[in-house]
Amino acid sequence: MVDLWSDQSGNSNNASGSGTTRPTHDVTNTNFNNLPTITFPNTASANFFLEIPDNDDLDNTSQLSVFVACRPTSITGTPNGILAKRTSAGVNSSYFFEITTSGGNFRYRSSINNETVANITSTTSTFNQVDIFSFIMSGTSQNGFFDGANNTSR
Repeated sequence: MVDLWSDQSGNSNNASGSGTTRPTHDVTNTNFNNLPTITFPNTASANFFLEIPDNDDLDNTSQLSVFVACRPTSITGTPNGILAKRTSAGVNSSYFFEITTSGGNFRYRSSINNETVANITSTTSTFNQVDIFSFIMSGTSQNGFFDGANNTSR
């Protein structure tokens, strides 16, 4: 189980987990070239997560880059958050990145400063496939890259 993910920026934005909602650490994972991974199980009864305590340095940022390699295996009926800075859905939403269903498959989406949600994948991806995606936000514009290709620009 993952109890702590230390911030490497020097800003002390350490993420921690507790109880039964902590993700697991896998020393090797054949889906990621036998490198270590963190697994966030997807169940209908529990959301698995790491949490960073509220910090004003993360509020309403005008610049943010996020890089994620993941292998979704399933999705519950509602959007699944990847990274968010908000108090609840639609309230004080500075930014969020999520996976959501579309026609039985899924797509990656993002939003910054309560702007319209942007789909990162122009077509849906498939489960059990390793995806690499990134989001680059600057001011009110955002770019989304899926497997190296720029798929969204707002």
